[in-house]
Amino acid sequence: MTSTKKKHRIFGSFFKNTVDLSDTQGRVLNRFTYSIVTTTMICMLGIMLFYVFALASMYHNQQSGPALWLLSIFSDFVEIMNFSLDETPYIMGEGAGSSYPPIAIIILYPFALICKNVFAQYAHEAMDIDTLTSLVVRHVEFWIAIVLFFLVCITAIVVLASKIGRFGPIPSLKLSLIICCSSPFVYAIMRGNTIYFALIFVLLFLLFYNSDKPVLREIAYISLAIAGAIKIYPLFFGVLLLRKRRFFSTARVAIYFIIIFFLSFKFFPEQQGAMNSFSENLQGFMFDPERLACFRNLSITAMLYKLVSLFSPLAAESLAFHIVNIALLATVFTLSVITALYTRSDFSRLVICFTIIILIPSVTYFYVLIFAIIPFIEYLRSYDRLDRKTQRLYGFMFMFLLLTPLLLPLIYLPHAIVVLFMACREIYKVIKYELIADVREKKALAQ
Repeated sequence: MTSTKKKHRIFGSFFKNTVDLSDTQGRVLNRFTYSIVTTTMICMLGIMLFYVFALASMYHNQQSGPALWLLSIFSDFVEIMNFSLDETPYIMGEGAGSSYPPIAIIILYPFALICKNVFAQYAHEAMDIDTLTSLVVRHVEFWIAIVLFFLVCITAIVVLASKIGRFGPIPSLKLSLIICCSSPFVYAIMRGNTIYFALIFVLLFLLFYNSDKPVLREIAYISLAIAGAIKIYPLFFGVLLLRKRRFFSTARVAIYFIIIFFLSFKFFPEQQGAMNSFSENLQGFMFDPERLACFRNLSITAMLYKLVSLFSPLAAESLAFHIVNIALLATVFTLSVITALYTRSDFSRLVICFTIIILIPSVTYFYVLIFAIIPFIEYLRSYDRLDRKTQRLYGFMFMFLLLTPLLLPLIYLPHAIVVLFMACREIYKVIKYELIADVREKKALAQ
């Protein structure tokens, strides 16, 4: 009896500060849950059947075509684990070193230890990462590692997202189903990318940065710094601190980020060489023409590169292109910062933060869309306060971004256009209906 009461007390404390959803909000949540879960289950059944076929082909030494591609879908996870077991992951020959920051590599080290003996078997064989992945996935140690990785990440994300949204037990369950079955999360687990951990630390920041307890606020600042050390773009969420004029807090986030980033190189013995090599590898990754031309790249730079390449491939490699691209990025970034700081709408601010971390980096793959869960939670919470047009428009756009069947063609230019439209719409609305309106009101009062 005592044990049962204790469990109820723990369960009750977790949902202590929840806010009930209205009937309308509940219907919207149900619509997303049923649509996303149903379509994902159908897609995953097909993917699993193809994967079994690929494994069977592998065991019969048929390593060509779809079989090899399917067996290499966890290549990010395998590659980062392999790097974490290497003492010099940034000094491995031209074009072969890691472009992942040290924290992104270190964070997978515990999982890599599970597969250490597996990687040792192939350590002296020259092969690309897809081939290595197709070999590693045949070992049970790999599946133990990736299942643990998935369980740790999804559990943390679901718990934090539910706390941020202040959802009750049933809405939290539905939200967890949406998260697990949404296309960005499916894609992220298929890649096994450390973007999961970046999202976890951003959610920790969002949960605690307004806390009354100084210790929790400090945890929030450190969390945002760690998220930035894993993937640099989450640092844009620092505008939430600037919006509240917490300049000293923003400075602490910057200091924490610098300390964590540079100290993380101490995990590897060749610290100075590693830092220089990482910088070179990262530049090569960010400005690789193949990545810019890839239809899985969602960034503004990639969209502009593909558009210019249609008319003149040489122009896409010219100095003029880079100047125009930098000017465009600077304009979008500046407008995003101004509007995110100025708007009185939390929903608009979170949409701008989400879109800017997709659009500004030169290489942004589909899994970065997992950050859509942040404005999506605010969309659910503020649904009854949004105008009818915004309700329907964002309902369609979030559904488009989260539905798994739209993941399968592996062409994500429509997703990039949707994200760009989100950014343009919110920036336009804030400028026209808040900034300009306030200026006119002040002028009228002055007269």
